[in-house]
Amino acid sequence: MEIKEYNQYNSPQLHRIVQGIMSLGDAINTNIKQNSYGRTFDLRKLAQGYKVVTDKRNGASHGVKYNSLIPNTEMFSLVMQLVQPAIEEFEASNIFTVDTGFLPGADVVGFDSMTRTGDARLSARGIENGDMPRADISLGRLFQVIGKIDAYVKVTIDDTQRVAARSNAGLAPVFDLLAEKLNTARLVIERQKELLIWRGGIIQGKNMGVASLFSYFSTTPADYNAVTPSFAKSAPVATQESATTWEAKLGLASQKGGMYIMQDISDAINYVQRLGTYKVDTIIMTRYWMNKLATVPFSLYDSRPIIAVLRESLPGVKFVGTTALEGSTARAAYGNPDMVSLKSGFIAIDSRKENFVIADPEPLNFLQAVIKTDGAVEQAARMQSAGIIAKHVSAMAMGTGIDP
Repeated sequence: MEIKEYNQYNSPQLHRIVQGIMSLGDAINTNIKQNSYGRTFDLRKLAQGYKVVTDKRNGASHGVKYNSLIPNTEMFSLVMQLVQPAIEEFEASNIFTVDTGFLPGADVVGFDSMTRTGDARLSARGIENGDMPRADISLGRLFQVIGKIDAYVKVTIDDTQRVAARSNAGLAPVFDLLAEKLNTARLVIERQKELLIWRGGIIQGKNMGVASLFSYFSTTPADYNAVTPSFAKSAPVATQESATTWEAKLGLASQKGGMYIMQDISDAINYVQRLGTYKVDTIIMTRYWMNKLATVPFSLYDSRPIIAVLRESLPGVKFVGTTALEGSTARAAYGNPDMVSLKSGFIAIDSRKENFVIADPEPLNFLQAVIKTDGAVEQAARMQSAGIIAKHVSAMAMGTGIDP
């Protein structure tokens, strides 16, 4: 069997190997001729990575290397289920009530607030001590800008043909192209609304006037301790045994870390409930600390996880984790950079709709589909939102400094 056509493509060592293989092939062919009515086979067709081609100009044969001897369709098997990308929870919509009672055509949303003023007088019967104090009210009006959030989907003829061909060939799971594209539009819009609530309305680095939840906090006592507070309380957690962060408190030799964390949360709850007007129903913290408190024992003498002790002490209070409170530079790379607020901490809040609402004048809406000249179909999705509105700012308190 002649193999000289391989010389120009291979090293001398490989040539000797191939020559040995061909020698084996000659022996096999001789045996086949003697025992199988003269049939033979071409061993070069089994030489992986090569194919013999004939030069039409001079009739010469050449061994040409190519990628595969076996068709790709015979080399794989697909599970008939589409693998979906993992999606984070949009926790703000799970915490606060959504209010859609605003008119979509407005530029801003607002609400009127009432403040009670005056006092009553105690006096003895029959004795008049001047004018009686007047009980009165004052009205105020607060506004917040409405932002429009939109995206669109496009389905081309190529898209539909490609999906149909894959399905007809039995080489792909069942795939609803239109539904998945519309679902993606819904998800990216909902994510943008989540950013609006936690981060505020920012367009090209500039605030467009939509306040974030963090906009309502202040570290100045005069702001949050007034008779009618204009901001909620934000303060670093207490230092215990020279430990400031929660990580340091859990590492104390005294084994009192769990107790100190409970005290930090208690301080925030005490601020919210100091007048008896609000009742904390939710504790919001970073996902890291939700996981940490669920796996670290309360103390050396109490093997229950810290979160279990907290839930037992605070019946009816919901604990929620979100990357929006993740401000640790050491862990920011593991979260979502655009959700990191650099305000690492936790929030104790009375989240009832009397205190906080998400203002959505126009809920998510898919507009009329449009057919383009090339046959592609486009559809826009949009919503209008003013983000979070705080009607009673002092219905929440934030503890910061839990991370370095």
